[in-house]
Amino acid sequence: MAASTADRFNLPSTPIAFVNMPMAAAAEVFANTCVMVIDGTGGVLMAADTANGIFMGMSRQHVDNSAGLIGVKDIEVTPIAQLGAIEFDAVSPDDSWDGQLVYFVDDHIVALAGTTTHDVVAGRVLTVTKTGASGKVLVDVADRQATVHA
Repeated sequence: MAASTADRFNLPSTPIAFVNMPMAAAAEVFANTCVMVIDGTGGVLMAADTANGIFMGMSRQHVDNSAGLIGVKDIEVTPIAQLGAIEFDAVSPDDSWDGQLVYFVDDHIVALAGTTTHDVVAGRVLTVTKTGASGKVLVDVADRQATVHA
């Protein structure tokens, strides 16, 4: 198929509430948790500090595929573009976190670069909502690009 050579007017523009995605083999995902896929293998599992992980969105349901192969069960996932900002748990965040990218420790905890091994991007911190050992940060999950300084 060749690239477009004229204006296109038939591209979908309706927001997608959720997408059905295949579950990873031997995985269980709980409702309202952040989920990812492993690049090159596919299948949804709960977000974690895992090599080649790619954050995909938030699960809309609890699905247990712990006894199944990849794709035996599907799960409804709300895409990142529909999520806006999410409040994540974080260990000892402070105002220096504002504007920085954060990375998944697990499905609901994020940390700064250098404190995670595989740096699966969760998004950019908008603000710290609670400081201290059991802190919280509000993260724009759609903003996942490194800042480029001229």
